[in-house]
Amino acid sequence: MTTTIELKATQSKVHAVTVFQADRAEVSRLFKIDLKSGQNEVEISQLPTVLDEDSIRVDGVGGNAIISDVIYHPPTSNDSDKKHEEAVKEMQKEKSILEQELAVYKKQEEVLINYSQTLK
Repeated sequence: MTTTIELKATQSKVHAVTVFQADRAEVSRLFKIDLKSGQNEVEISQLPTVLDEDSIRVDGVGGNAIISDVIYHPPTSNDSDKKHEEAVKEMQKEKSILEQELAVYKKQEEVLINYSQTLK
């Protein structure tokens, strides 16, 4: 017999956060679970919608439990989620374009400053 334990990610405390330069972050959460004798299935809901399913890691501390499998089921998205994702992608494109323009303006500023110093 399998015991199912249901948890919500939003009800757990964030243990650690590491922010990387490539628009990524690692968020570690701790869950205290009382496992029953035999097979247990742990379901964690309310995970972020932008979760990279290849990045999920599960560790156990204490006891003799063996983690046999980790399966990720992405949340079913509705139209508002798709619109949100499209809007985020569009803003990221716009940000990239603006950053490129800013780099050009900074280079132009540098050239003008150097030129103005030769006029003194």
